[in-house]
Amino acid sequence: ARAAGNPLFLVQLLHHKTGAGGEALPQSIQSLIVARLDRLSEADRRIVQTASVLGQRFTQDEIDHLAEASGVPIQALIDAFLIRPGAQHFEFVHALVRDATYGTLPKSRRRALHVKAAQWYRQRDSLVAAGHLDQAQDPGAAQAYDEAAQSEWAIYHYDTAITLNKRAIALAEEGAFKAELLTRRGEMLFETGQIAASLEIWPEARALAESEPAIACRANIGFAQSLRLADRFGEAFAALERAEAIAHRDQLLLELSRSHHLRGNLLFPQGRLAECLEEHHKALDFARKVGSIEAEIRALGGLGDGYYANGRMLSAHDAFSRCVALARKEGFGRIEVANLPMCAITALSKGEWREAHDCNREAIQLAERAGARRALMIAHHCGYFCHFEADELTVAREHAVKADELATALGAKRFEAESKMFFAELALVAARLDEARHYAQWAYRLCQETGLNYMGPIVLRMLAELAGSESERQDLIAKARAILASGAPSHNHMFFNNHMMASALKRSEWSAAEDFAQALADYTAKEPFPWADFLIERGRILIRFGQGDRSEEVRTELARVAARGRKLNFIRATRALDDALASWR
Repeated sequence: ARAAGNPLFLVQLLHHKTGAGGEALPQSIQSLIVARLDRLSEADRRIVQTASVLGQRFTQDEIDHLAEASGVPIQALIDAFLIRPGAQHFEFVHALVRDATYGTLPKSRRRALHVKAAQWYRQRDSLVAAGHLDQAQDPGAAQAYDEAAQSEWAIYHYDTAITLNKRAIALAEEGAFKAELLTRRGEMLFETGQIAASLEIWPEARALAESEPAIACRANIGFAQSLRLADRFGEAFAALERAEAIAHRDQLLLELSRSHHLRGNLLFPQGRLAECLEEHHKALDFARKVGSIEAEIRALGGLGDGYYANGRMLSAHDAFSRCVALARKEGFGRIEVANLPMCAITALSKGEWREAHDCNREAIQLAERAGARRALMIAHHCGYFCHFEADELTVAREHAVKADELATALGAKRFEAESKMFFAELALVAARLDEARHYAQWAYRLCQETGLNYMGPIVLRMLAELAGSESERQDLIAKARAILASGAPSHNHMFFNNHMMASALKRSEWSAAEDFAQALADYTAKEPFPWADFLIERGRILIRFGQGDRSEEVRTELARVAARGRKLNFIRATRALDDALASWR
């Protein structure tokens, strides 16, 4: 009856009875196991207690290290049904046996054994070593958890790394090391797309880092990064100015490289494009001065962004390609993942559809594996565009849905506006005008919250297409053109002028169509690239055809431009050319 259905209790009870003579039977598993330990020799009892510090399983080498002996005998413990042998290890017969044995250790000896175990594991398993130091209440436990967190982070075990970092913070004393741990936590949360959580970390990190210039710079830069993704630009610039003041005062060249890189990123969506490119050049200069290959690789990615923002797609692709190649060579996987989607986007602008498609597929796979949600979102943007232009609308919608889910989860309203525009565009081509208007208006509200320079002209173009009157349409076009003139990233110039040109062609507004073609040609004149060239050629030959020119020259040009469109895989844009050829009289 005493076993009460507990098989472990029954087994231990029988083993106890076998060798207990006339002793009274213990009343619980705990007391039963302690009683069995008391029947061991002093040497064997010390061995099993020592083994209990190592956990449920242990090896001969581990127990030898803790016991400071060679070939520590285990057979007596096996005979006592406390330990059983395995192929490569020994193990306690049950977790409760181990726990009860561990409970018999005096605290001082327990701590000393945990320290020895940590020494054994330090070069073998940093995570286990940290756990032993924690159990020993050793002052080095926080440092060990930090080292383990960084090791786990390096192999993409992000949840584990963040958990270990949290434990390190809990154990660390107030001061510079805790400030560094908090800064690292903010950076980890940012990198994994937990923007709201990262924003909660930065105030304490910045406060603790005040007396440590390098950490204070990192904390302020990290804070500015999180604010940027939350589209809180004013606060981001303020935090960045604080970081730059410290960096200039103490000549912290690496931090200056990081701050100029981030400033370039902040200027991008605001349409301050010349400044954006200049800041990324400064970031590269400081990276090379300090000799940091990681900072140099990041700066190359920033240069790619700067060139992209200014419509220099060939230069952008070159910078992104160098960034990704160096990141792969030097083992900076997260930088590689962050820049791969832009490699794909700029490859498409170069007219390399297959390269863009393959690169973006790899970008999605790597971003999913790395948990890099921002990079994954941008890769889905590229996926949408590739498949929409290829007239593969079902696949395009799948990318749009995923991009929208990620933008919402990240709290990135600028990018949410972009995905809402994908839905508007899909609805428009399906002639669901009310749905298209709903998403376009939603996108515009988001743009108003975050700044119209990043996406405004694209959204206004769609609203103009859906306008209820000609006067409203013209007002929206004028507003878009004013934003373009004030400064807007390249995608606005590309999509606005292309779609307005297409709309003018449908309306037989030949002069307006030529104006938009010329605007696109002027914008890309400093560095022409195949995608823009195709759109300009397409627009101009369709103008001639629409105006009634049926010369052989026009027919030949229609065929040539259509063939180019198919090579670029811009199937939707090519259809009007094919229709013109098919209707030839």
